[in-house]
Amino acid sequence: FLKLEDKQTTIRILKGNWIVNDSIVIPEGYNLSISAGTTLRFANKTKLISYGAIRAEGTVDNPIVFEAYKIKGKIANWQGIAVLKPSKHSVLENVRVQDTTGVKQASWALTGGTTFYQANVRILDSEFKNNTAEDSINFIESKFEFIRSKILNTSSDAIDADFSTGTVKESAFKNIGYAGGGDGVDISGSKINVFNSDFHKIDDKALSIGEKSIL
Repeated sequence: FLKLEDKQTTIRILKGNWIVNDSIVIPEGYNLSISAGTTLRFANKTKLISYGAIRAEGTVDNPIVFEAYKIKGKIANWQGIAVLKPSKHSVLENVRVQDTTGVKQASWALTGGTTFYQANVRILDSEFKNNTAEDSINFIESKFEFIRSKILNTSSDAIDADFSTGTVKESAFKNIGYAGGGDGVDISGSKINVFNSDFHKIDDKALSIGEKSIL
């Protein structure tokens, strides 16, 4: 389901319902494009790591779904998504990400079910749910927009922004920190704007502003 295109610098995931049995790693120098209407079901302990930008632009009728591969109804999970130092900006629109536990490699691990490190990203009309990592989304040294999107049923923090700048607008956070202690938006060394957003059933704080941050 992978196709090389655009002068061999873009890897496209073709539209369809795909079972992903091994981790996908997009190397430096390539970008990843995902067709609307695509569902990727990841086997346990697999992940998506991209050193290039991700463009996942679904529609209302044809969203893009990242989820765990469940066998005969058994509870399953996968590690999640990490976008690391891409040269271009990423876009996630009408995307659903669920069942993440946090990306782990042999010698390092990330706290986010979805992580953007030194990345510019725009997230629109998307949903992140059923995350058991420390953060549902972790922005690190990044610039981001999180617009008309939702984070639901996460065991700890919803958004954690470290040394980042960004905007959260017209978004919803519900059932955050159900495992005991979790914030809706937790920022450190960051400058973040939050507009017209709803926080419901937050175990700790809706907004946590620390370490020389401005909100």
